[in-house]
Amino acid sequence: MLYTYWTDLSLSNEIAQAVKADLGKIGIEVITEGKDQMTWWVDGVEGKYDITTWNTEGSYTEPNKFFTESMGADPHNISYQGLDNYENIKGQIEEFSNTKDEERVKEIFKVLLNENNNNVIDLPISYAKDLVVYNGNKIKSYNFSSVPQFFNIFGVVPNN
Repeated sequence: MLYTYWTDLSLSNEIAQAVKADLGKIGIEVITEGKDQMTWWVDGVEGKYDITTWNTEGSYTEPNKFFTESMGADPHNISYQGLDNYENIKGQIEEFSNTKDEERVKEIFKVLLNENNNNVIDLPISYAKDLVVYNGNKIKSYNFSSVPQFFNIFGVVPNN
């Protein structure tokens, strides 16, 4: 089994080695292959992996961003195409992207999230750290939000 990962991401090699070791304990041999971002992406959209690690932009953009992007030139799309009900999933994503019916959007998200959870292993691994550098003469401090990697201008406390 080939596990490809994007080497530019923090801890990607460590995660790959941990997954390899854990799967090895149950008799699944895993070959890990780290790749730069563009090589990983090209290979991903061609389906040249069995397992891969993906970095999302964060929970505040999910699930609409995740599912919409998954239908484009994206390694997720290759995985979804292997499902028996791919056309149904694709159709529902297209529908929620174009409807104004909030109840229908909720119904579709329920189906999509269940399909994803039943057919894909999503491991929420968070290793993001917020770092803010500021001019102390102008900014007193910054109050971090609960969402990693999300800058909130209202968190800036001016130095009066």
